[in-house]
Amino acid sequence: MHPEQKWKVIESLLPQDISGKSVLDLGCNAGYFSIKMKELGASTVVGIDSNPRIITQAKFVADVLKKDIKYEINNIYDFLFSNQKKYDYVLFVGLMYHLRYPLLVLDRLFELTREKLIFQTALSITSFPAESSNLEIPDNFGIEEKNLFQHPEFPKMHFIEKNFNDDFSNWWICNFEGAQSLIRSAGFRILKRSENIFICEPKATRTSTLDYSQLMEKIKKT
Repeated sequence: MHPEQKWKVIESLLPQDISGKSVLDLGCNAGYFSIKMKELGASTVVGIDSNPRIITQAKFVADVLKKDIKYEINNIYDFLFSNQKKYDYVLFVGLMYHLRYPLLVLDRLFELTREKLIFQTALSITSFPAESSNLEIPDNFGIEEKNLFQHPEFPKMHFIEKNFNDDFSNWWICNFEGAQSLIRSAGFRILKRSENIFICEPKATRTSTLDYSQLMEKIKKT
């Protein structure tokens, strides 16, 4: 989906005035969504991407349009686990399937998102259901019930070992239910949805008690 098409959906789900709000745009690319959030009135916008060429382009566009946006060249993991600042709005658009450790990132975003997470990812379906799955999954089920895994509405996350769509960095494709489950398991509540774009808010508490700073140090050493 072209960024302009994505933005039309995102804009329809957001307030039309976010004056005074802070925004984090993860995997900002050339800054299209950063600029759009600034145009909605955001006071602070930070864009993060690991590609120096793209960040140079984003800074150039922001300068031409006279938009005060801070862009930073950084690895997503390094940024998230060194940054302690919370943001009112976090854009997590077109990035999840490029990450080797997507749940680790989502868990950390729960801690850094003050109001809304804008989540978008590629799905393994071509049409989007109007409602959530009708499949009831027990809180606990055993090996004798593993046929549930074969149900078309069971949450799935497909790992891509080789290239997908001519891109070696496409690692994960979820089904619709899988995307919702990932969001909820990280501690977010889904407020609104249109196609494969979800507007979410962090719940008051999360059951996970992992020390993600220690986990990140272990990952860096591997």
